[in-house]
Amino acid sequence: MVLCISAAIGVAKGRHAARVMVTIVLAVLYLLLLPYCWLGFTDPHPSGPAYALMDVYAVLASGTALLLMYLPATDSYIRRVTAARKAS
Repeated sequence: MVLCISAAIGVAKGRHAARVMVTIVLAVLYLLLLPYCWLGFTDPHPSGPAYALMDVYAVLASGTALLLMYLPATDSYIRRVTAARKAS
């Protein structure tokens, strides 16, 4: 998760590679951890379903953030920052 946060900061600075890194890290995390989110709903512990629901919300929030990183406005921002960085 630290990689995602540091890469998100890189995206805010206009780095295209950071956006690719967030995509790859989230894909790996989804593949590895998403099955455990669903197992929480069948957990006999009283807090199991509550934690599973929070996990699902976290997955939805990170998916939304990933979607926002690929909007056309973000593409234009990254292109402008990259051009400004090359010009200076």
